[in-house]
Amino acid sequence: AGDGLLPGATDKDPLTIEANRLDMKDAQKLLVYTGDVLVINGPSTLKSANLTIFLDNAAEGATGASTTDRVNKVDAGGPVVINTQKETYSGNQLNYARAQNKIYMTGNVTIQQGDGLTKADNLEFDKATSSALLTGNVIYQKGASVVKGDKLIYDQAKDKVFLTGNVIYVSGETTVTGTQMDFDKKANTALFTGNVVYAKKDTVVKD
Repeated sequence: AGDGLLPGATDKDPLTIEANRLDMKDAQKLLVYTGDVLVINGPSTLKSANLTIFLDNAAEGATGASTTDRVNKVDAGGPVVINTQKETYSGNQLNYARAQNKIYMTGNVTIQQGDGLTKADNLEFDKATSSALLTGNVIYQKGASVVKGDKLIYDQAKDKVFLTGNVIYVSGETTVTGTQMDFDKKANTALFTGNVVYAKKDTVVKD
């Protein structure tokens, strides 16, 4: 499916699906997998309780078209866990829309990368740009540091995190608030902007 069905996969990576049961519904163009579903797409995997693949009628019968080429939409019920070579994504529900080339996850969403953990209510992953948008009760944890905000953008290609809206950073006795935080993961540096307040014990600095 273009650059691969799962994040981290390419169009050359094979796709296999294992499950306890498969129901093929030709009239509705559906493949319904249930029970210990495992999707293997090159270096990436997806695990879920159930998975439904909606096939595209337009691609049926096209020269060289495979089942993967005909994937129009994917719904998975949870918990859903995606493992790539860089991150682990999890959530209660997953939806993949091929037309938008985006993966949506909802409910108890997490992204784990090394010692960095992000939590939110919703995730929108753009496969074309390899970037993730997280909204709703966003919390980013790295080691002993915790940051909260209204919205988080994770740019996988640049390895940077951007938090906006009521940003609160807490690490030990240090608290920093602002309207935006730009975190460069490679350089391990954070830049706060917009009504910044730095507080440590009895020291308070405002910008």
